[in-house]
Amino acid sequence: MRRNLIVLMKLGLLIISIQGTYGIKCWKCISDDCDGDPENNYKAEKVSCKKGESCLKVLYQMHDNKTRYESVIRTCSSGECVPTPLYEYDECLSKDHGYLVLGCSMRLCCHESMCNSSHVYTIYVPVLLCLSLFIQMI
Repeated sequence: MRRNLIVLMKLGLLIISIQGTYGIKCWKCISDDCDGDPENNYKAEKVSCKKGESCLKVLYQMHDNKTRYESVIRTCSSGECVPTPLYEYDECLSKDHGYLVLGCSMRLCCHESMCNSSHVYTIYVPVLLCLSLFIQMI
C-alpha cells in the first residue's frame, strides 16, 4: 500500500513538472498564405509555447511604386511579446523612408491558447484604426 502511494506521488510530481515547463498553445504559420483562418490552412499547425511566451501574430506590409505585398505570420513569441502600438504602425506606413521599398510590421500579442487565429484581430484592427483617427481629430 505504501509503495503504491509513493508511486502515485512520484507520478503526480512528474505530471506537475511537465505541465510547468509548457505554456499556452498557439497557431504557427510562416508561409505566403497565413492571413486566412489557420484552422483551414494545411500549412498552419498548433504548437506548444514555452512558459512565459505569448501567441504572436505579425502583419507585414511592404510596397514600392508598383507592387504591394502583405503577409501574416503566426507563432509563439520569443520571450515577452511587446505589441506594436497602432499609431507607430500608421506612422510607419505614412512615412517616406527614402528607400525603394517601404516596409512596416505590426506585432499583435495575446495570452490565451490559440488566440492568434484569424478572427481574433479582424474586429480589433478596424476598431483601433477608427479610434486612433478619432483621437487625432480631438
